[in-house]
Amino acid sequence: MRISLVGLVIACLCPCAAGAQQAAIEAAIDADDVRYYAELLGLDEEQRQAAIEYVVEYHEAMQQAEREVRERVAAFAPEPGEGLSPGQLATFYEGIARSLEDPDVFMKPERIERRLLADVIALAEAPAQREAVQRVERAWRRHRVSAMEDLHGSAADLVEMARELEFGDFGAIGEILLEYEAAIDPVRSDQLFPLSPQDMLDPGQLEWIHELALKAKKINIEFAGRIQQELPASSQVHWDRAVREAFWPEPYARSRPQRFIGVLRRSEGLTDANREQLDAIVARYEEQAAPINRDWAAALDAALHAWAAHEWDGLAEIVETINESREARRVLDREFQRELSEFNRDIQSRQ
Repeated sequence: MRISLVGLVIACLCPCAAGAQQAAIEAAIDADDVRYYAELLGLDEEQRQAAIEYVVEYHEAMQQAEREVRERVAAFAPEPGEGLSPGQLATFYEGIARSLEDPDVFMKPERIERRLLADVIALAEAPAQREAVQRVERAWRRHRVSAMEDLHGSAADLVEMARELEFGDFGAIGEILLEYEAAIDPVRSDQLFPLSPQDMLDPGQLEWIHELALKAKKINIEFAGRIQQELPASSQVHWDRAVREAFWPEPYARSRPQRFIGVLRRSEGLTDANREQLDAIVARYEEQAAPINRDWAAALDAALHAWAAHEWDGLAEIVETINESREARRVLDREFQRELSEFNRDIQSRQ
């Protein structure tokens, strides 16, 4: 887990809000991840309990590392209410990066996470348990990358997606996922290469990060397609939705109208006519959102390709398309949110 310079800047400029919005160091592994490692290793109940205790120690250590980093950069914080010009902000940002060049600081989260992995693996004593160590190490790398900030959907983990949907037992999907684990692991390993805060300011390093993201996304798209082909028709729609939400999180994440629709469908007292009216609203929303989302997702992919291939000439136009798509969806969402609110008020008034 890399130290987030953005998190540190927010922490220094907005100390009251930073803790709730973004941390400089965030734990990448949680108890559910470790339960999965225990399942892969075939740990018994006592060993599993020990693994969970390691997670508690891990989170405490990460919180301590977070406090230490914040203390180190506290000297750079301006006085409360004091603004910074763009030039001052850049200088402030670089000053924080220089203050964290000490490997004992920027490598500390890495050491804490590796210690958790080593402690859990050490619980596997039987030969049969040791055979699963490689799969645990691969899962650990995927989970750490998944926890990173990811604007392009390249950090999606198909194994986790299949587990959440309980698709691992369909046809040859289990074998495909094993192939996927092996194919994506070298990229995930490169993505976890420790970078100092100064490295993160290097344009060459940023280009390398985008190249890895593009490579990971290509692998994900290939294997997601193979999994889709093995699923029964009734499950393909669920997988397709999960893929879109994971690969293009901003356009395809459940919108406010979609979340409200879910609430309305569960409302008591809906008549058949009400349900038909709601279905019609949903159909119109999805029909109008589909081309916006497609253009938005395509533009995000184009931006990733441009960064990875160093093709800067058309990047401004791509960014403009992204911004236009984002605004078009915002307008559409507001329009349908109002319509859904009116529908809800009408239903409530009739009860």
